[in-house]
Formats: sequence, C-alpha cells, structure tokens
Amino acid sequence: MSGKSNLKPIRSAGEAREKGKKGGIASGLVRAKRATLRQTLLTLLETNVKTPFSEDKMPADQALAFGQIIKAVNGDTSAAVFVRDTIGEKPKEVVDANLSIPVIIDDLSTPEAKRGKRKVK
Repeated sequence: MSGKSNLKPIRSAGEAREKGKKGGIASGLVRAKRATLRQTLLTLLETNVKTPFSEDKMPADQALAFGQIIKAVNGDTSAAVFVRDTIGEKPKEVVDANLSIPVIIDDLSTPEAKRGKRKVK
C-alpha cells in the first residue's frame, strides 16, 4: 500500500523523537554499508588480475581502464564518454537562460491613470 492513506500521524514530541532516532540509526547503517562496499571495491581494484589484453597480470584498475580504452577505440561511444569524463575533460554544460520578463501595466482603473497623471503623496 503506498500513498498517504497508510501514514499514521505523530501524536507527541516523544513519538517524533523516537521515530527520528530510529531513522537516524537506519541511515547510519546504510552509510556504513556503502562505505564498506566502497572500501571493498577500492581494495579489489588494487589486486592483480589476468586479462585478455596481456599475458602478465595487471592491477584491476589498470585492466578496467585499458578495457574501456579498447572499447572506445572500437567505436563504443559510452566507453569514450567514460574515458573522457574520467580524465577530467568533460565539457561544461552551459544553460542559456534569458530571464528578462516584460512587465505590462494594465491598470487603468484609477482616474489619475486614465488622465495620464501620477498621484502625488
């Protein structure tokens, strides 16, 4: 069931505090899990692997980069974009935003406006 129909209102500050505490703990666990996955991937990228590119083993990060370069040379555009972006050559995305808006004053309801005179205060 999704949507607002299954939500229960928070009845007190204590209840809000308890729900916030549970959410914070869950968020911390997810962040820790992601950090562990990131660290595992960084460690694995340092290990030597056998590749179809060379008879010798090479570090996994070099094999990964070399594989992307070979795919790019063979015409894989997404591999070429990956290589370009990874080396820091991604072009800047420029957005042309013309924010000038014409202002039309169409309030001729006052007698002064009808005569073309300003009201002096």
